[in-house]
Amino acid sequence: QARLFARTVVISEATRQAAIAQGFGDGALAVIHPGVDVDRITPAAEPPGPPGGDGPVVLAYPSRIIPGKGQHLAIEAFERLPSPWKERAELRIVGAAPDPAYLESLRARAAGLNVTFHLDVPEIVPFYQTAHLVLFPTMMEEGFGYTAVEGLACGRPVVHFRCAAVDEACGGHAVGVPAGDTTAMARAVAELLDDPRRCRELGAAGRRHVVDSYSWDVIWRKYREVLTAAVQSSHGASP
Repeated sequence: QARLFARTVVISEATRQAAIAQGFGDGALAVIHPGVDVDRITPAAEPPGPPGGDGPVVLAYPSRIIPGKGQHLAIEAFERLPSPWKERAELRIVGAAPDPAYLESLRARAAGLNVTFHLDVPEIVPFYQTAHLVLFPTMMEEGFGYTAVEGLACGRPVVHFRCAAVDEACGGHAVGVPAGDTTAMARAVAELLDDPRRCRELGAAGRRHVVDSYSWDVIWRKYREVLTAAVQSSHGASP
């Protein structure tokens, strides 16, 4: 039915390309990314900053806890961290867990590791804000990649498995590694933790990118442009 519309909005260029491959006309598709509430999803008043000394290090993965999101791969990457980061770090897995069997398998997989589970939390933003680094090892064909973008909005460095939509959403302000490669993810995490300056730069650049690209005033303006063009096209059409 969407093929009958004068204009169809999709949430990323990656989604647009997938729709074209399924037979949608290029000219009927407009890309407007999802909006982000940058006033609520924002850096903490006192963010943790890069790790220093011998203190604890917090890695966070906020997302729905389902197999496709790859929490088991986050645990595997965490287990592959080199010393001393593995001994200093905590991995926080945060979100709703609609699959009890998968959750139980994650708990078993995390036995003996400093992995904590935070289920059905009333507010997820503090988990981004208090993390030194955000992970997003999704194995799904994402349409956008909210976890990565929300991590950037909170000024946190992000390491993710690469896919077209997440690469697009991050705009070069996160660290992407090959999908499924937990060794590469662990290495990328360790390299960031070893480089406080790069962590600060990524966090600041990521926040600017989200504000400039996904704040609601930007997104509403894009919708207004598409709707105005559709109305003008309709009024100019022959009866």
